Amino acid sequence: MPTGCAEQLTFWDLGKQQVTVDFQGGEVVCDAGLLPVRLLDKELGVLATVAERLPDPRAQPLVTHTREALLVQEVYQILAGYPDGNDAQALRRDPLFQTLVDVSPDAEQALASGSTLNRFHHAYTRRQAELPPEERPVLGEVAAALSGRVRVLNAYLPELFIRTRRQPLRYVILDVDPSDDPAHGQQVLSFFHGYYEQHQYFPLFVFDGQTGFPLAAWLRPGTVHASCGAVEVLAPVVRALRAAWPDVVILVRGDSGLAVPAVYEFCEAEGLLYAFGYTSNDVLKARVAQAADDLETYYRFYQHREASVQRFEVIEDYQADSWSRPRRVVAKVEINRRGLNRRFVVTNLSGSGQGIYHGF
Repeated sequence: MPTGCAEQLTFWDLGKQQVTVDFQGGEVVCDAGLLPVRLLDKELGVLATVAERLPDPRAQPLVTHTREALLVQEVYQILAGYPDGNDAQALRRDPLFQTLVDVSPDAEQALASGSTLNRFHHAYTRRQAELPPEERPVLGEVAAALSGRVRVLNAYLPELFIRTRRQPLRYVILDVDPSDDPAHGQQVLSFFHGYYEQHQYFPLFVFDGQTGFPLAAWLRPGTVHASCGAVEVLAPVVRALRAAWPDVVILVRGDSGLAVPAVYEFCEAEGLLYAFGYTSNDVLKARVAQAADDLETYYRFYQHREASVQRFEVIEDYQADSWSRPRRVVAKVEINRRGLNRRFVVTNLSGSGQGIYHGF
């Protein structure tokens, strides 16, 4: 039933500026914080450069949405919390997302549909779908296309890092980080991992240790060893950094999952400084037994003054059975109300044990 309300209401007594309230609603958007992100993205040419390098199997004369438009649409959907390509069905006429893709806000100029976005994501075309099943090696083609795209992106990340530094760097810290990525259990190559007690993937990342800038990201099956592929991931990052800055000092950090001979030998052959967590064992415990006894005695007398005490020992000649030569191990021996705790780090850094453990 009509209420008789006016469609507009004007306030005349709010200073010099006339204020009019309109009850028509108009187009309302959220996630407007993506606009300054897109402005910076365009100034740096981040997604535009990536789009130029991504292979596109589509018949180009029939293309409506460019590679850059599809990539921008997908990336900003993810940033806004819409990770599924099918979310495009609800967002393709959203004025904000049209603005992000440089399309004038207009319901008649819709962005790519969910099916178009998903085909682009998987590098899969209608022509492939129309082939007879016996002539459609879809999984192999999609896997190869996705792997190729990941290689393009990983080649681009160090380049973008170098390009966006204000001046040449004297040193770079590479943090190598295997990370558990929970899955539902039905995805290809996702498996149950006993340590994490979940179905997962086990991707490997490399970050700049000072800024957190991503330098590499590789998806791996859920049950591989933490060090799987680490040398292959690090090698191109190191090459790119040294090509840009020949005198740069490169340091590598990682947890105990990276502490394997192949990684040590790669770092030593390439002249990289490193420090990796190292799993405790009976030999190392025996080497720091005297320090642990001394610390326990000290703590027994002074625990009313200190919540915990630490001591650092350096073992210069430790050699595991799988190692080709001895290496330096830094031990942190700590005791507190919970008891004795021993941690070990294998490294080729010189200097005091405490400085290495706490400083690096």
